[in-house]
Amino acid sequence: MGKHRDYTVAQVLEAVKDSAGIVSNVARKLGCDWHTARRYIDEYATAQAAFDGETQRVNDLAEVKLIEQIQAGEQWAVKYRLSCKARDRGYGEAVQVSGPGGKAVPVEVKHSIDANTAVTIFDILAQSGAIAAESDAASADEVHHAQADG
Repeated sequence: MGKHRDYTVAQVLEAVKDSAGIVSNVARKLGCDWHTARRYIDEYATAQAAFDGETQRVNDLAEVKLIEQIQAGEQWAVKYRLSCKARDRGYGEAVQVSGPGGKAVPVEVKHSIDANTAVTIFDILAQSGAIAAESDAASADEVHHAQADG
């Protein structure tokens, strides 16, 4: 396994076939270590495409099995599917961080930034919903005023 060997595209493609999109399976078929197999998969675009296809094939098989469990009435499967694929319908687990009494979490700034960067960060946080809606306007005004004053 420690010996250097050059692998052709055809050899790598053959090793990727039926690998289930698992690099260790490709390495075993090639007779090399994991890192070498990964390097060859990455090096050849056709091998990368085949590897991605293998991964998707196995994902499809797993989804079929999941659907079978849903059809059999398995509640864990129903919950899992909804939490992953029906987030747009309100399913799934959202995490919201707040301080005591639902108040904002205090943040200590360790590094200073210029006003333009502050506005950019604020905009990103506001768009992602990380900043509470009721504090958006006041905080945005403070940041924009700081930019104008600075």
